[in-house]
Amino acid sequence: MSIKALLNPEGKHKTMDKSTDKEIYQAVIDVINACENINQNGGDDADSDDSPVQTYPTAHKVLQAAAILNRYINELDDPIA
Repeated sequence: MSIKALLNPEGKHKTMDKSTDKEIYQAVIDVINACENINQNGGDDADSDDSPVQTYPTAHKVLQAAAILNRYINELDDPIA
């Protein structure tokens, strides 16, 4: 297989050789406008989330909570507990 065949495979891919300067310019301008208007267009919800990142408890804190729950259950007089 030649290098030219690897760089320009046959099929669905559009090669850049057929694009005009005006088409490339318009595509770049469209992307710039989309980036500038991202807040008006809704944007990506994942990136605009201002809530703090949820941190998970450490193993030490989980074991402390389990010990507290065990003490609570041991103090109950109800047989169902």
